[in-house]
Amino acid sequence: MFIRKLFNKNLILITGIGCLLLSCNRIDNSNPKSVMEGYCKNLWLSKHFKKCYNLISTKSKELTSLDEFMKYYEVSDSLKGIKTTITNVIDLEKDFDHPTYRRYKVESFMVNKSDTTKSRGYITLINENGKWKIVWNKTITQVADEKFDKGDYSGAIKLYEKAIELNPFNANSYSMLAWCYSKSDDLKNPLTYTETLNKISSNIKYAISLEPDNAVFYNSLAMYYHDIVNNPDLAIENMKKAVEYSLNEEDKVTYYANISISCQQKKDYINAIINIEKAIEIDSLYTVAWMRYGDILLEKGNYQEAKEKLEKALSLKPTFNFQQKNLYISYAKTCYNLEDYQVAKEYVLKALEIEPDDYQAKLLFEQINYHITER
Repeated sequence: MFIRKLFNKNLILITGIGCLLLSCNRIDNSNPKSVMEGYCKNLWLSKHFKKCYNLISTKSKELTSLDEFMKYYEVSDSLKGIKTTITNVIDLEKDFDHPTYRRYKVESFMVNKSDTTKSRGYITLINENGKWKIVWNKTITQVADEKFDKGDYSGAIKLYEKAIELNPFNANSYSMLAWCYSKSDDLKNPLTYTETLNKISSNIKYAISLEPDNAVFYNSLAMYYHDIVNNPDLAIENMKKAVEYSLNEEDKVTYYANISISCQQKKDYINAIINIEKAIEIDSLYTVAWMRYGDILLEKGNYQEAKEKLEKALSLKPTFNFQQKNLYISYAKTCYNLEDYQVAKEYVLKALEIEPDDYQAKLLFEQINYHITER
């Protein structure tokens, strides 16, 4: 199962602090770039949240209160000393199918002590009676993300579609729709399989067409090739594009981990281990990378080494539900193969707490119980 790359909310939130390239002139509502720059300046230089809220579109306000808007932009104390400089504001080509919208790409970098992190974001505006307004749907997508992480994919789909209705250029929502459909039971139904497959591929490819330099979406397309159509070569090709478009070394961790998954699918264990070790070298506290390392060794039959890697994963911060479930299953399988049936049972039950109907976990539970009973 491929690993979804999460957007770093902190990078998105603080884009605009410093805003050294932004003018401090009065906002001209008839000029979309002036509105966009004024929005960034008021949001992060002056922290005039109410002024920023007044710059978002009418429909955005209908779906988000001022309190919700301000709460979204609460910055933790650890981030308050960070200085961000916008290096480039790019006016994107007009979409003649949506003449009332304008889009901008904003490139920036952040400095925190000796660390520098690059960031890239996209902003959409809409013209309301001659006045340009920011299209803002982050409250909706935030709740949608929470539903996705809890396994409520149908609920997440409804909210991502609502976010797209508000902002037809919301590339991340298209990509997340693909992830939701990839977990849909409709893929198991011959009558709905082809339609669902098309929904997955079309949403991912449209996200890429909107933001062709966004590494996250190449990760999503690789998921499609790996998990759905069983083409590890195309999956690896797109993961390499994700690495290429990554702005920072730490962004590459998930992508190297996913390359290792596709290499493992090809039984290319040498490159699977090489890439997972690249991920761990960048971030030794990345739970999923240690889990992936353990899975590779488990498949190779190196059970004791697999157990060590999986225990390292278990000692780190828990990941989101379905990945944590997979970690428990992997550890339970490893303990089962080492004939430590009681520990195996303990962890397969943890997996079933997360997803009671998981077929793999239920089957493993039966096998474990059989050996316990036999003893």
